Amino acid sequence: MKKDVSSENLKSNLTNLKSLKSISNNSRNSIESEQGSLTLSLIEEGKVKIYSYFGKISKKLPVFYNPIMKDNRTLTILVLKALGKNRLKIALPLAASGIRGIRILKELPSEYVDGIFFNDLNPKALEIINRNLELNNIRLLSEKIKLSNEDARLFLLKNKPFDYIDIDPFGTPNPFLDSAISSLKNNAILAVTATDTAPLCGTYKNACIRKYWSIPLHNYLMNEMGLRILIRKVQLVGLNYDFALLPIFSYAKDHYFRIFFKAVKSKQKATEIFNQHKELYFIDYQTLLSLDQKTLDQKTREKINSAKTGSKSNIFFVDNLFEFNPCLVGLLRNDKDKVKVIKFGPLWTGHLYDVEIVKTMLEHSQEYGESLQKFLKIILEEAKLNILGFYDIHILSKALKKNPPKKSELIKKLREESFLASETHFNSTAIKTNAALNEILKFF
Repeated sequence: MKKDVSSENLKSNLTNLKSLKSISNNSRNSIESEQGSLTLSLIEEGKVKIYSYFGKISKKLPVFYNPIMKDNRTLTILVLKALGKNRLKIALPLAASGIRGIRILKELPSEYVDGIFFNDLNPKALEIINRNLELNNIRLLSEKIKLSNEDARLFLLKNKPFDYIDIDPFGTPNPFLDSAISSLKNNAILAVTATDTAPLCGTYKNACIRKYWSIPLHNYLMNEMGLRILIRKVQLVGLNYDFALLPIFSYAKDHYFRIFFKAVKSKQKATEIFNQHKELYFIDYQTLLSLDQKTLDQKTREKINSAKTGSKSNIFFVDNLFEFNPCLVGLLRNDKDKVKVIKFGPLWTGHLYDVEIVKTMLEHSQEYGESLQKFLKIILEEAKLNILGFYDIHILSKALKKNPPKKSELIKKLREESFLASETHFNSTAIKTNAALNEILKFF
């Protein structure tokens, strides 16, 4: 039987309205003295205004607000606009100041949101959310809105299922993945943020192995590979519930990784997801370039080429490369000063984007400024290519001992030769292309 939650919502919100008195317009002085030098500041973002604490970004803030994550929240709005789904039941288990939810209410068409659940374990956050809802003329007694002060995991399990869940923690999302995924409807959207990029990018290798069950890569490819490691970890939790979690929009920006998944309940599709988790080998450019000077038989050369992930010439699938020719491992490792071959993963080797969703996001992005539009244009070009990895022009030129070509000119020349090529948001000095290394070398 379907629960009638409207009366529960009204009771909950009436209770929370009482706490609003403690943060009325006359209470700022008491807040200032309690928190020392921290004061509530009025902040404008998107189409809303909120009150929140301003200070050093850390867990010590009375209520967490990070201005650097503005684009994170704007991209959430753009993804939901691009999906165009009506009557969404939305969960914000780590709501903090409430800004993400308030922007959803103010910037999406009203028919898109059937109900939005603000939750935070911090009671001060609930006070701020109440005040911010009032500041933006959002009716606190609306049946659309429910506020709660619970552990995020318990909150999700008590109020499930949801059409959209946003996991945006300070640090790793790991503690919330199981409860979030088990609280999704079929074809729901799960958004996941990770700000602990140091382990995922290989700065703390053992931490990545412990927390994300994968060996990271610590070089110029680390942002893309770290994102793919995170995707796999979330997908593995989804497999426990026969959910295929398909990335529809993924990116690395500032100090965080962010992925939007479509959750499809299907044992077959879940198995297909698992089959796209691979271990890989990385070979540096200098070693790869020297291979042409080594004595390799034609069969070995052909197998090396067939092992390449797409046309990316220095990333190889483990199963297809070294097992067939143990001598090749010795050949590439025969250097006392450098490790020539680096094994990493497993990670997600499939697509990172739904091209049509990115196109629609770009169409809706004009009101949010040129910087975000440029970011989305680059991602759209990447999405059309659907290639794992990229070439760093500066590192390649160093291996060649030549000056690097201009990135825009190199992309233009590759396209003139009928290759696919684009910039990549993962690395400002790199390109994605389906051209093989020997084709790229013609333009150096």
